[in-house]
Amino acid sequence: MRGFVFGILVMLLLMIMFLVSISFASVYSYRWVSGLVSAASPVVYFSDPGTPSVSVSLREP
Repeated sequence: MRGFVFGILVMLLLMIMFLVSISFASVYSYRWVSGLVSAASPVVYFSDPGTPSVSVSLREP
């Protein structure tokens, strides 16, 4: 039972850290995460219109 409670607490801590890091990054960069994701087999393409502009393309070999 103690291990289960400890696991839940660790998971909650990780989730809180994740949300804080996203919030800090959004405030620090003065913009919220926004982007366009399109998936057409076998390619997944993500583009972010922010500054600096990010464009990622994943292609299945």
